[in-house]
Amino acid sequence: GCGPGLYAELLTQKGHRVTGVDFSKNSIDYAKDQAHKKDLDIKYINQNYLDLDLPENSFDLVIMIYTDFGVLIPDERDILLSTIQKILKPGGIFIFDVLNDKQLEHKVSPKNWELSQKGFWKDSPYLVLSESFLYREKKVVLNQHIVIGDNGEFDIYRFWTHFFSHSDLSGILSKHSLVQVDFYENVLPGNDLWDGENVTFCVAKNHK
Repeated sequence: GCGPGLYAELLTQKGHRVTGVDFSKNSIDYAKDQAHKKDLDIKYINQNYLDLDLPENSFDLVIMIYTDFGVLIPDERDILLSTIQKILKPGGIFIFDVLNDKQLEHKVSPKNWELSQKGFWKDSPYLVLSESFLYREKKVVLNQHIVIGDNGEFDIYRFWTHFFSHSDLSGILSKHSLVQVDFYENVLPGNDLWDGENVTFCVAKNHK
């Protein structure tokens, strides 16, 4: 979602009327506080965007960034795209980004481990064992992390990421009357997994 409102603020400062949605209460509370301090009129909604019920034909533009689209399973994508198609005005624009399927085999991380007194996973000593798995037919990579505490107890975290070609995206979008799709690569500087030619930005128009 909109997170702490960084882009919502930039768009508002450009003169747009903005609504930001995020299911994190902490993010929305922070965003509201910042908007109040900066005297910015931004509407923030603390909700899962899969459950949104906003007025039909009420937005000129919907933006979804940081490759959030790629973590959704197909049924969730359909729910989201149906909502976006409903709330966009005729001719409205949907902009989002995904990780693309170029050289997919190179997007699998090797096995590794980390031992730390405290850090990203815990505020106490831990060992984390990490491994990735490629499901080529589905264009999905699973990143798995086993985090073991100093008491021997452990948690397993699994992150699924979908990768897409231009034709994949055109097919998914066309089912929801989102057409005239344009694609852009190398928008972001750098060339790791999350930047450069590995990220595809999509611009689709609502055809009602």
